[in-house]
Amino acid sequence: MKKLLIGAFIAATSLTYAKELTVAPIVVEEAIVEEKNEVTEIAVVETPTTDYLVMETEEVLNNNVYLRAGVNVWSEYDSYSISGNDLESEKITKGKKDNLGFEFALEGTRNITDNLELGLGIAYQQNAKLKKHSNHLKEKYEMGNYNSVPVYVTGKYDITTFSNGITPYVKANLGYSFNLNEKDVKFTDEVGVTSTGNLKVDNGLYYGAGVGVEYNNFLMDIMYQQTTADAKVSFQGEKTNKKSFDHSRVTLSLGYKFNF
Repeated sequence: MKKLLIGAFIAATSLTYAKELTVAPIVVEEAIVEEKNEVTEIAVVETPTTDYLVMETEEVLNNNVYLRAGVNVWSEYDSYSISGNDLESEKITKGKKDNLGFEFALEGTRNITDNLELGLGIAYQQNAKLKKHSNHLKEKYEMGNYNSVPVYVTGKYDITTFSNGITPYVKANLGYSFNLNEKDVKFTDEVGVTSTGNLKVDNGLYYGAGVGVEYNNFLMDIMYQQTTADAKVSFQGEKTNKKSFDHSRVTLSLGYKFNF
């Protein structure tokens, strides 16, 4: 019986071993995928640098035209006395004004430097009338006035430009004045009879200097100006001696500047 059992165990074992030999083993291969991270390196090539000065193209405005209008806030003439061969010396005006004078001016300049402008100008100046003057006999004199057309060299120097755009400046004029449109001298005696005399004024030197401010091409300045003139009066058939009859004033002006 034992032999029979042993023989059956051996037979079973042999059969199992035979089946293992007939079945082909299955081999599972794991595919290993390696991800390759390709790193692209950008080579930075350092080359010698050259600094170039890049100039922005800007239109340079070198020429300026000024239009000005002003009023004389103060003015005065020389006092004037008549005298001649048959005339006694008599003061006919103290030179005090009776109303305001005014002027219009046109100037053209060119920029010499960043701060300095030089050019030419011409103006028409309507000078103030004079107050009547009375002597100790209560006789009244009304001295005639004159107008002026100066032609001049002008200079303007910009001191600086502040961050708010305001530019203060100084200004000076020098030229020759054509004095014209003289008014008659009037004399009224103590009983009210009026007679007239003719005033003749020579041309003369003109000059002025002042300060101002500029903002966005608008200008405001104040200047002291003087026109020199010699004058003589033909009165009651007599010509007086020629005397100084200068006109001085302080002018407040407003203006505008055109650039091109």
